[in-house]
Amino acid sequence: MYNLGSLIIYDNNGRIWYNSGDMAGSVNPTHTIPVGLPYIITEYGELDGLIVESVDPVTKLLITQSIL
Repeated sequence: MYNLGSLIIYDNNGRIWYNSGDMAGSVNPTHTIPVGLPYIITEYGELDGLIVESVDPVTKLLITQSIL
C-alpha cells in the first residue's frame, strides 16, 4: 500500500496540462516522469483543500486557491 502525491505537468507559460491527483492504495510507488516537459511532484496530502490554478514558470511554485 502506498500514498503517492500529485504529478503536475505544465507548459512554459505555467498552464497546467495534467494533474494526476493524489493516489493511495495498490498503486505504483513512483510516477513515470515525463522527459522534456516541466513537472512538479507534490507530497501526498499537500494539496488537500486547494485547487491548483497554475504554476509560476520562473519560480516553479504552484499557484493555488483554497476551496474551504
